[in-house]
Amino acid sequence: AHPRNKRLGVAHARYLIQYGKLPAAQQQFVRLVNSFPEDGDLLLSLALLSWENKMEEDAIQYFNQLIAMDYRTEEAYLYLARIAESRKQYDEAESHYRKIGSGPNYTLAQIQLALLFSETNRINSALSLLDAAIVNDPKEETKYLLAKSEVLTKAERNQEAVDALNQGLKKQPNDPALLYSRAMLQEKLERFDAMEADLRKVLELQPNNSAALNALGYTFANRNHRLKEAWELIERAYFLNPNDPAIIDSMGWIKYRMGENSTALDFLRKAYNAFKDQEIAAHLGEVLWVTGSQQEAISVWKQSLEENPDSKVLQNVMKRFITD
Repeated sequence: AHPRNKRLGVAHARYLIQYGKLPAAQQQFVRLVNSFPEDGDLLLSLALLSWENKMEEDAIQYFNQLIAMDYRTEEAYLYLARIAESRKQYDEAESHYRKIGSGPNYTLAQIQLALLFSETNRINSALSLLDAAIVNDPKEETKYLLAKSEVLTKAERNQEAVDALNQGLKKQPNDPALLYSRAMLQEKLERFDAMEADLRKVLELQPNNSAALNALGYTFANRNHRLKEAWELIERAYFLNPNDPAIIDSMGWIKYRMGENSTALDFLRKAYNAFKDQEIAAHLGEVLWVTGSQQEAISVWKQSLEENPDSKVLQNVMKRFITD
């Protein structure tokens, strides 16, 4: 009845998005952009929907139109960088990230650029960029230190990663993100008491932090240690976040440790169906093996190993069970 009514058209598109009808919403925004070509917000919505619908060429066209309009340019550059990075066009992605100056997207752009350097084995460049960002943007130091820790962890420089987090915790001793990240590194370094202390501190600050509950419970279960407490922690995490594949995996793993193999398999299959993670595959395969389904276990392991050929967790579990 009112095809030129912009507010009505936008409301219709938003309802389509709300109900998961993204292609139809995209077509609605195409119509709106054609009717109101100078409206940058409509064009941005169309660009984002095109990206969500994996229509990358269309998304690139619309983001470049935003840049030509000089509207939300830094946001456009950020998404163009992400698209280029997903295509492994790293030089192009770097160019886009570097065009994002001071503003609301600056911190994210610096972190993403550092992670891009890390992904392409330019570790020192990543670290230098983050150190410079801390000087230029000190209010976001915690985010940069978390990114620095991630870069160092990927390079297997775990103690240096801990040192970066310690730098942040000197100023922010009760920051849950810093404490949680340090706890995960302490576990890698087999400093289990230090890991537990950090996770206990997180839970003191955030009693319903399901990630911390799960991490502490899983570590106990993985070491076959304090299983009753492990179960209580993981169960709490599960009730808080029952759809998280990592927590579902932990439910299966603690049930396996407690000798409830049938229930363990139910949880592990559910976790693996939700997220084809290498560690979940290792767990599922192990329980399948010990319950007599060796061929299925081998199939799960090999399928996951094809996708993660350098996975130590898969290699180790296969060495333990496959002798030839």
